[in-house]
Amino acid sequence: EKDDLDNQKKMIQILTKLKMQNVLASPIRWRITHDLRHVRGIEFQEMRVPGPDGSMRTIQTGELTKQALEEIAKDADFNEKIIRVISKLIHEEKRKSILVFANTVTHAKLLSSMIRTSIQENGKEMTAEFIHAGTHNDERCRFIKEFREQKLRVLCNFDILTQGFDAPKVDAIVVARDTGSYVLHTQMIGRGLRGPRNGGTKECRIVDFSNKLRERLQGLSAEERMQDWLFHEDLYDEDEELSDFELGFKKLDDMKW
Repeated sequence: EKDDLDNQKKMIQILTKLKMQNVLASPIRWRITHDLRHVRGIEFQEMRVPGPDGSMRTIQTGELTKQALEEIAKDADFNEKIIRVISKLIHEEKRKSILVFANTVTHAKLLSSMIRTSIQENGKEMTAEFIHAGTHNDERCRFIKEFREQKLRVLCNFDILTQGFDAPKVDAIVVARDTGSYVLHTQMIGRGLRGPRNGGTKECRIVDFSNKLRERLQGLSAEERMQDWLFHEDLYDEDEELSDFELGFKKLDDMKW
């Protein structure tokens, strides 16, 4: 166990050094909380596993059911928050290459449409498209090529660009998919962490809507996170929570002091 902890500490040191050497981009995060308790049908997937006595038992996983993801994707306030934060990335932070991870195929399609109709720059409609596993190969390749060349400003996707996807100039990742999987979450944010020496960017803004995963990690001590290899949150160079007020959801008069 001591050797394992030592290995993890070494890994943190290596990752920190790679950031300093510009091999990895510097990750900076906005945490956004959205209350989904009003959404009906929020249920988690179940799986059968062997118990201590060898008999099979049912446990709840950290992943939401397909129906739950579909219900979340319909939530108007949630989608409005996503659009507002993308507008903030474009107009205030001047991000040029924004990759969005949606909850469902329909959600990715909806977000790309909302971005085009809701966000303008210099009087022009924002360029945004969506892809998923069912997207025709020619169309998928065209959108990815345009995104890499920064002709396409925002690319929304569902369950397709989590690994094996190479777009070095990505400078913002919007994780709108509320996954309970630490591995999947790490894969998503990793799409934007290529540094200048790797043909990438100096820093990457991570917009994190992953309420469930953050709640899980907050319940663990620093030692427990280290033991389970859940230490990547400690590597953010900036980490702040973006409030509803900062996103324009609440006026100053509505705030409780």
